[in-house]
Amino acid sequence: MARIAIVTGGASGIGQALAGALVARGDTVVIADVDQDGAERTAGDLSERGPGAATAAVVDVRDAGAVFQDWEDSPPGWPQHPTYG
Repeated sequence: MARIAIVTGGASGIGQALAGALVARGDTVVIADVDQDGAERTAGDLSERGPGAATAAVVDVRDAGAVFQDWEDSPPGWPQHPTYG
């Protein structure tokens, strides 16, 4: 079953390797990183390899508001973040 994943720090290193493994098994991955160029390059490279797909999102995980806004801006049909009360 294909899944949707958000990989923080996905533009390089361990995050990039994890994103690559997820795309290789057919998952859809958001490459979330502060490095816009790196995230876009990684997403493009991984999408070309497939069979899954990747998109880039610029986000600083040190800013919780930015993380939640990034999730809110996700494409239609994607799971919405849980509500904490």
